[in-house]
Amino acid sequence: MSSRDFGGFGGEGFDFEHRPEVDAWLRDRATDAPTAATRFEWLDGDQVALPPVTAAHAACTNRLAALFQEVLGATAIVSVQNPVLLDESSRPCPDVALLVPREDGYRETFPTVADIIVLVEVADSTFGLTHTRGRKASLYARCGITECWIVDLVSAQVLVHRTPASGGYRDIRNLRGEAMLAPVGRPEALLSAGAVLGPAGTA
Repeated sequence: MSSRDFGGFGGEGFDFEHRPEVDAWLRDRATDAPTAATRFEWLDGDQVALPPVTAAHAACTNRLAALFQEVLGATAIVSVQNPVLLDESSRPCPDVALLVPREDGYRETFPTVADIIVLVEVADSTFGLTHTRGRKASLYARCGITECWIVDLVSAQVLVHRTPASGGYRDIRNLRGEAMLAPVGRPEALLSAGAVLGPAGTA
């Protein structure tokens, strides 16, 4: 099956949670041996391969997840590289999703826009940064994600995106070093840009 051939993927009456092609694909992957090529996400109906995770990328993701967990405890769920359901044709896998706690722990359904406090993407290459700042940030804004952070390991900065609109985020701030940031929905989770970036971003 082509990554773009989903037979009307995202059309009227579409039930994303029970789409036969998606369900079959997920069942197949459950029995595959883990490889770098088996992780995908769906963006506007397109099946997009996720790039292999580098050590720097993994370290940054784990560090941010630990920071959020330490500060917020049970007041938020920290989800790492798991799907979120934005609309009928988009199920991305952000590096970190900070979620409103739910009694079932999101066992019954994936998180939706209303459950998301902030989405965080980590970019450790020029290509990844271009893709994240372009297509993914645009999608998140269009779907009404209140806040998106892009951790840019290439230039050692955190790009904080707020005030979503149909054409993208209206408020984008570049933070470095000791500059402080916190999700609008959890202001108590106050972190420095350097702490988010790790040793390479503390200067």
